[in-house]
Amino acid sequence: MNALESEVHKCILCKPKYCEIMPFPPVYSFGDPAGKPVILIGLNPSRKEFEAKKGKRFLSISENAEDRRACQLSYFERKPHTYFKNVVQFFEGAAKKKLGYKKIPWEKVGVLDLVKCATVIEEGQWSELSDGQQDELIENCERHLIKQLKLYSPRVVIPYGVDVCKWFRANDPQNSLSKKDPIDGYTTFKAIIEGETFHGLYVPQRQGPHSKPEIEWVQTELARLL
Repeated sequence: MNALESEVHKCILCKPKYCEIMPFPPVYSFGDPAGKPVILIGLNPSRKEFEAKKGKRFLSISENAEDRRACQLSYFERKPHTYFKNVVQFFEGAAKKKLGYKKIPWEKVGVLDLVKCATVIEEGQWSELSDGQQDELIENCERHLIKQLKLYSPRVVIPYGVDVCKWFRANDPQNSLSKKDPIDGYTTFKAIIEGETFHGLYVPQRQGPHSKPEIEWVQTELARLL
């Protein structure tokens, strides 16, 4: 386990204040992001990854950080959560030809989250938190993502979901909008984060199926950027 992995796996910065809504340990990554030309970035892990189903969990809740790390790194070697079925189609077609993976896209695509811990709210999940709570959790956690991006230097990043898109947009030197303004469409972008430039695709929709034109746009633009 390298220093950054240890830092994330052992992070408890939010726990004293938010232990009730963040009962699970941090997730450094889904699979191994090292050497991946593309990194997909979600908002935060789902509570369903940790909740036992038929006696099994998708991710470990062990107190041992090395055990959790091993489980997260091997995530895609086991049957992943259904969440990933919504995004795997982005890496088919023209994107698959350019990526050149053999069996599954996660051979070439890494998966990180902006906020490393799952949120558990009675009424729902992230959307039920106040704006202030969301901002605080992101501010506490974004340091980890920044270090990961600088460490792995992906050729293309794909912020997946409105909140993640807005975080990247705040680092876009061509952006004149505030983080409260809506993300209206699927567009390419360039973000400068602590002096390093990252190119990517905004994919704001997260819930429900993606339309065929949206999927084809992501496939085409991803192949072009690669």
